[in-house]
Amino acid sequence: MAATETQSIDNQRLKRERVERIQAEMKRLGVGGLYISDAVYLQYVLSAKIPGAKVFVPATGDPIALVRGRDVGYVAMVHERIAAPFYNNTWEPQNDAKIPRFSQGIADLMAQNGAAGERLGIDTLEAPAFMALLQQGINVTDARPIMEYAKSIKTQDEITDYRQIGQHYRTTYTAFRDAIQPGRTEKELAAIVMSTWHQVGGDEVRQLNVCSGEHMNPWRRWPTTRALKAGELVGIDFHGRSEAGQMGDVSRTFMVGDRPSTAQRDLYARAFDYLDAVTDLFRAGRPLPELLASVPKVPDSYRDQLWNYNVAHPIGMTPSGYPMVHPDRPPVDDVLRTDMVFAIESYFGEKGGELAVKAEHMIRVTDGPPEIFDAQVPQDPTLRG
Repeated sequence: MAATETQSIDNQRLKRERVERIQAEMKRLGVGGLYISDAVYLQYVLSAKIPGAKVFVPATGDPIALVRGRDVGYVAMVHERIAAPFYNNTWEPQNDAKIPRFSQGIADLMAQNGAAGERLGIDTLEAPAFMALLQQGINVTDARPIMEYAKSIKTQDEITDYRQIGQHYRTTYTAFRDAIQPGRTEKELAAIVMSTWHQVGGDEVRQLNVCSGEHMNPWRRWPTTRALKAGELVGIDFHGRSEAGQMGDVSRTFMVGDRPSTAQRDLYARAFDYLDAVTDLFRAGRPLPELLASVPKVPDSYRDQLWNYNVAHPIGMTPSGYPMVHPDRPPVDDVLRTDMVFAIESYFGEKGGELAVKAEHMIRVTDGPPEIFDAQVPQDPTLRG
């Protein structure tokens, strides 16, 4: 199923539905509040990037952003409940005096929000602050399962955002493909990708791999000054973040020139046939153990390098999450759910061989065939007509 036409994102609804998902998980796992420090989690909660901030998430009601004075002005434009932070993570002797105020402040927040005596979820916290919470008698637990379960199902605006990301990838990869010519370097191609991504409205470039010729096998990852040569392959794997904070992940392989060899065409077909077959397995309600058992078998000569990658990994605010689908690990005892978003990976190359093809889809799980967000991202017609 191809991605449909994009619509606008309602940022207030996006934030509200994300918080509702978090609070539903808090209720399910019996947690009264969250104290979030991780920058990605914080952006997920507040739908804003706020350096040095923290956020307290009660089991009901709006989160409280804990921000520095310099940030109050612009944060107030996107979020109402704001307080001064109790603690920062810069170690200085005078900061130790803030520790009792921090733990008491958290205890007060729990009490004010009807959660006194209940468990507090935390993600990352420095040792002095963590010990102060224990000394305060606060029952601390890990916030990550709550955040990861919440993020695993995308909201309606996150799905809309992924459709827009798919369109941005189409434009960006078209620019990459059109710039391929002998003599151009991997770094020059990478610069075109970064420039185009920002031009179409993308935000951060999280990761960009451009590999050509012998750098394809083994996959070199980082672009170099190596110049492309006619008759070889060049691959790209790009993680670009949208303004809403979500990350795309798509890989493609292209021909330098228009005269592929039989071996190149055969390998390209193998990689995409495998990718398309795996993609079709991702349907809502399918147990993950059944999914993993259904992944197509591949010749042993390709298996080792293919299995260096995941069968699929969730994408969203980060390039991984819950649930991972890895061929060398026992599958999670869970099922695929509607509106999970995954990157499906394919890397075909024999160990010690000269050729490799990298390909990747980003998809949304539905009750039927998955929605492929990168359906319009170009493939190479000379390699697979």
